[in-house]
Amino acid sequence: MAQRYFCPYCQENRTRYALIKKLAQEVHKDPQTGKIIWAADEWEEVLTTDGQPYLEVRCLSCSYQAGEELFTQAAKHNHFLE
Repeated sequence: MAQRYFCPYCQENRTRYALIKKLAQEVHKDPQTGKIIWAADEWEEVLTTDGQPYLEVRCLSCSYQAGEELFTQAAKHNHFLE
């Protein structure tokens, strides 16, 4: 997590972000009513295809939210951070 971020949307923020981890809970629903009839007791962390936790980043300047990779790629391509 020691990667630099740069907001690809507002192109101003380099320091203030919220990190968002995704959780999933298995549920079974009634097909007629849509009511949840069973829910797993545990929540599971959503993982990427390579087994890493799925992480989204929200810019606290403009509220843009996307996958972490977009923010790290923007930091690599921003010449002001070199």
